[in-house]
Amino acid sequence: MTCRRGGGDLLPGGLAELGYLFLPRARGSGYAVEACGAVLDRFADASPGERVVLRTQVANSPSPRLARKPGFTEVARFEEFGAEQWFGARGPVAPPVRRARAPLPSGPEGDGPLLHNDH
Repeated sequence: MTCRRGGGDLLPGGLAELGYLFLPRARGSGYAVEACGAVLDRFADASPGERVVLRTQVANSPSPRLARKPGFTEVARFEEFGAEQWFGARGPVAPPVRRARAPLPSGPEGDGPLLHNDH
């Protein structure tokens, strides 16, 4: 698990990005929620008020669910690495939604891009 600077083109710079990867045998045991909480608490102590972002593939449905538990909110969806990605942020201020540079796929009803704000 790491915290590094990131955020890509979706949000302005100066952000920290949380990333995680767990072995299959550790999944479903609550370690991820506990570990993410500990990292985020430590980061909040070191950088009070700074927003943290997270990116994961939508197809990995447990990962966006995990991200919501410590307070990440979906900001956008975009296409990268041949798959739909989930982009979330956690912080004191709701981030503005910006369009990704790459063309975005249409929603299931053909109602436009999947990039949206759940606020």
